[in-house]
Amino acid sequence: MSNSSEILNSAWRSEQVPLLNGILFPNGQRKVLDWDGDRLVIGAESRWDVHDLSDEMTYFTELCRTDVPNSKLVVVAGEGGLGTDGVIALVDLDADLLCWVLFMDSSNPFSHVETIDGQIVARTTLDTTWRVDLEQPGLVTVTVDIAK
Repeated sequence: MSNSSEILNSAWRSEQVPLLNGILFPNGQRKVLDWDGDRLVIGAESRWDVHDLSDEMTYFTELCRTDVPNSKLVVVAGEGGLGTDGVIALVDLDADLLCWVLFMDSSNPFSHVETIDGQIVARTTLDTTWRVDLEQPGLVTVTVDIAK
């Protein structure tokens, strides 16, 4: 297991996630995401440095989860340590390892999650719906529910 994988999985087991907007993978890859409340910008792939994370963690609280059909995977979603943080993670139950984690400091907490047609569909407390492709997690869309 690589150093970045060990650090990310250790943090996850301690109910912590890095304060880095985007999707983080245990191999050190990062897909940068920027959400301004109206529009999601998907940035370039980059790398995250484990040495910069010592003070850059927030606690994570699970609010919901769902099993991925026909697999040993589970999607866990919830909130970070601040009121506007949202977290979605894909976890391999057999290996007890994180596949990836999505953190956003402005999404608001994810209060409902399910899988539909190969996508993770997660709803926030701000009535936005985030869709993450299970096979290609860098494919993310967000819709805002304006009808209440």
